[in-house]
Formats: sequence, C-alpha cells, structure tokens
Amino acid sequence: MSQEPDDTSSLFDRIARRYDWWSTLLSAAGIRAWHALALDLLDLRPGLRVLDVGCGTGRATRAMARRVGRGGEVVGLDPSRGMLEVARMDHRPGPEMAALHWVEGEAEALPFEDRQFDRVTAQFSLRNTRRWPQALAEMVRVLKPEGRLLILDVLQPVTNLGGMAWAGLKAALSTLPPAERQFYEWLGLSVRHAPSAGELEDAMRSLGIGGIRTHFWLGDLVAIVYGQKRAHLEYAASTKDGTAIWAVDGSWAAYSGHRWLARHLRPGSHVHPVTVVPTPAGRDPGRATDRAYWEGHLHDAIESLEGLPFAVHPALLEGDPGPALVGYAKTVGASLLLLGYKSREALAERLLGGVWSYVLSHAPCSVVALRTEADAEG
Repeated sequence: MSQEPDDTSSLFDRIARRYDWWSTLLSAAGIRAWHALALDLLDLRPGLRVLDVGCGTGRATRAMARRVGRGGEVVGLDPSRGMLEVARMDHRPGPEMAALHWVEGEAEALPFEDRQFDRVTAQFSLRNTRRWPQALAEMVRVLKPEGRLLILDVLQPVTNLGGMAWAGLKAALSTLPPAERQFYEWLGLSVRHAPSAGELEDAMRSLGIGGIRTHFWLGDLVAIVYGQKRAHLEYAASTKDGTAIWAVDGSWAAYSGHRWLARHLRPGSHVHPVTVVPTPAGRDPGRATDRAYWEGHLHDAIESLEGLPFAVHPALLEGDPGPALVGYAKTVGASLLLLGYKSREALAERLLGGVWSYVLSHAPCSVVALRTEADAEG
C-alpha cells in the first residue's frame, strides 16, 4: 500500500503531471488570463532577476524568462519535487530566454540572501504555505528596495459574489472522478487558510510594500495584489487585564493578536491561544493536510508570545468554531475573548461561516474584534 501524502508537497507530487490540465478546466481557462495579466503587472524588463515562489510546473516561470531575456535570471522555487520534475522536463531553453533555475525549497524559509531579486511573485501558491504571513515576509526580505511584489491567488472571499463563486468551485470539485477528487479537495479546503484581499493588502503594507493595487475576479475569490518595496523601511515594535483567549485561525487580523495582548494585558495574565479544527481529520490526504495547517497556526501563535510576560496555555480543539470557542471560554473562566473579524456581506457570511456573530451572541465574557485596516475603514 502506498503511503498517504500528509502535506501539500506530497499532494502536489501526486497531481503534478495533471495539474495544468485540471487547473485550466476548473477555471474555465481563466487561469491563463490571470497569469497573463500578472506578467504584465510585474513590469518585467530585460536584465532583471526574478523569483517565482511556488512555481509548480513552471508554465508562468518560463513566460517570465522569455520576457526578461537572456541578460536576466529567473528562479522557480517549489517544495514539490514532482512539480519541479515536470517543470524541468517541459523546459526548452530558447536563445532569447533568461537563465532559468529550478530550486526545491519552502516559501517560509527562502534559501536566498536579503535583497537579491528585482521582482518576486507567488501565483496560486501563497495559500498553500503553512504560514502565509511568514512566507510573505520572506518574499519581502529577498526583494530589492523599489522591487515589485505580486501575489495572484484564490483568496478567502468576504463578498456575496465571492462566496457564491467559492461555493460553485466546491460543487465543481465534487464532480471530479474519485481518483482526482481526493487530491483536488485541498483546493476547497485551502481557501479557509487563505487571507482575504484586505488582509493581504494590510500584511503587505505592514512589511513595507507601498502603492498597493488589487484586481479581482469571481467577486473577490481570485485576486492579484501587487506593490513596490519602499526604499527605506521602518518597523514598529509593540510592547505594554485576567484570563484571555486568543482565537487563532491564520487570518492576518487574528495573527496580530499578540501585539494587542502585549499592549493591553497586565504582566502575569493567562493567555490561551486556541485554534479550532472545523472538521475532524479523515484518512484522505486533504483532511490530514488541513489539520496540519491549523496546527501550524497555533504553533505560530505560541512562538509569537515568547518573551511576553504571560502564562501561556495553548489548546487545539475540534468542532464548530463558534460553539467550541464559547465552550472553552466557559471552561477556563475567561474574562476576554480575542478574535479576528472580517466584514463579510450577508450571503458570504452564511456560506463561509459566521464565527464572529456566534461568539458575540454567546460568549460569557468580553469580546474584542481584531480588524485589518480595510475592515476598519469599511
């Protein structure tokens, strides 16, 4: 019996040879138009050095190499050995193409020195990283000042149209042949771990990316978000009442909870970083990977609290997130529950789940909403 893949690298190894065909079919060929616009917005010029993070089979990477020309260099990085094997097989160097290198590696720990690339892009790969804020920070780190960062991905929708598009995507996945469906199920699950466009913009801005612009398709389910690294970056560090639950779900707003706690909780307070796995892990590869992502979110929260003057009590729960958080708050006698907030429209809230509204109505303690700048302005 073959071993079941338990991470995204293994999942993509298994579908590498069919990935481009199924991606084109499931997107009704939209993926080609989205990649084409991304190439235009990257503003690729002869002689530039470009990094494609999560390059997959390398279709877009090779197009970048053609645009940059033989005076430049393009690096395609991916954690999936199977994807890179396909990329290498399909690569036919042309006389006018840039030098093209394929590197096996993780987005969260890019194997490059600081400020090495004129352009960095991740196209349909950011949501597949276990810790997308860390992966994004790594991309900014290796980007040269005034270089351009571009993210093209399926994001977590907050609009009604985006929510309906997401529901339609899941319905389409359910019609795939059983041999394919168990692997492509991850596409539906991964949306829950993806940032919304507002969160992604906020994260890029906090990392020193300016002039941010966004293009949407399918409501806000698919987006290109891009901007330029500021020449001079200034990072502000945050430092300064009881038992607090910090609900961690991988969203950018929730991810910033440790900064709120550092400012507002008194030293010696008890902090419970809590992540809820919304569906029990089954035997299929997608479910196992899904659980690993939730565990990764909790691990990041624990790490972010290191050095702060709190007693930390992490918890990984399973079930419906709203009731699970409320039940845990009652069990530990919490005085405060901290969680991220997305200002979704009504239908999108019903389709994607309304944790915030449930907690606000049932929590036995005060509730604090952590919001992105986009949500706060809305």
